[in-house]
Amino acid sequence: PFTDLIIYVSAPCLVFSSLVKTQLSTSEIGVIAGGVSTVIVALFLLSTLAGRKLNAPAETRRGFQLTAIFGNTGNMGLPLALFAFGEEGLALGIVYFVVTSLWHNTLGIGIVGGGGMAGAREVLRMPLAYAAVLGMGATMIELEGISLLLGLDSSGAGLLAAVSETLLRAITLVGDIAVPMMILVLGYRLRDADLGQWRRPLFGMTIKMGAGVAVAYAFCVVFGVEGLTRDVICLASSMPPAVMNHAMCEKFETDPSLASSTIVLGTLVSVGFTPLVLGLLLAYPA
Repeated sequence: PFTDLIIYVSAPCLVFSSLVKTQLSTSEIGVIAGGVSTVIVALFLLSTLAGRKLNAPAETRRGFQLTAIFGNTGNMGLPLALFAFGEEGLALGIVYFVVTSLWHNTLGIGIVGGGGMAGAREVLRMPLAYAAVLGMGATMIELEGISLLLGLDSSGAGLLAAVSETLLRAITLVGDIAVPMMILVLGYRLRDADLGQWRRPLFGMTIKMGAGVAVAYAFCVVFGVEGLTRDVICLASSMPPAVMNHAMCEKFETDPSLASSTIVLGTLVSVGFTPLVLGLLLAYPA
């Protein structure tokens, strides 16, 4: 029940409210979307090849792929972006998080849903992708334009603004429970985590964090991405596997114990790995 509440209610609200509150410029979206997409496609190919070496059931391979591709760019990546780079870095971090969410809730669901038509049907059933599209659409629509379109006078426009603010506050409150609930469900599932079987979690974590930041840096070098944008792309790409991966694996029964082990191991390693990445980015500015 908690997993369904996360996937169908609180996580879509979190994605929508994050988008609506963010001012996205076309240039930022283009560069960061290119970086995110390059990293995710590269990790998808790497994890597909690695999954074939696991000698494991198809469900385990799909869970392995999910945790090797999608990182914790939200509740871990955003505070780090704010801490390291300030408000401007946070704004770029939110763009990265939003684009990642779109991939996570399309490609990611397709992976754990089994691929093919079955995976496509699961994508269409999930509200997260729709929340992302609606959120991006809402950022492009001004209330003043809606008021003019509807022919509202000043009092009507004021009422529309008040209603919109109230609705957004309610959606934000529901979205705010997403991360704590993910952590709660993950903590419950840790009883099944077996870090003694460290090979697969270590393999997945290395692809996600090590290969992720390497591909991100290569993208920035090849396309001449510099400054704060480079730093945010590389830092976000080095994040450990996302807690949301566990909720998806739980929902689609794709070895959630492997997902929880990989998330825990990656988070522990990030205590040393993330400061190292951040230190290198600050020591060698583009």
